[in-house]
Amino acid sequence: MATIKDLAKNIGISDVKVSRAFTGKTYVSSELKEQIFREAKDMDYRPNLLAVALRTNKTNIIALIVPNISNPIYLE
Repeated sequence: MATIKDLAKNIGISDVKVSRAFTGKTYVSSELKEQIFREAKDMDYRPNLLAVALRTNKTNIIALIVPNISNPIYLE
C-alpha cells in the first residue's frame, strides 16, 4: 500500500504538499491537487486510520461493556 512519501516521490514534490492537498487547510493549486488525487487513485493510496486518529484525537470507535455476553438479554 502506498504512503504519502511514495506519492510525493512519484510526482516529484514534497510530502508536505501532498498532505496539504488531502487536508485542504492550506493553499495547493487545483492542477496539483488533481495530479495528486489521480496518482493516489492509481497507486491505491489509503490514509492510515491510526495516524489520522492520533493527529485528530478522534477514533470514531464506540465501546460497549457488557458484564456477561452469554446472557440472552444482552444479545438482543
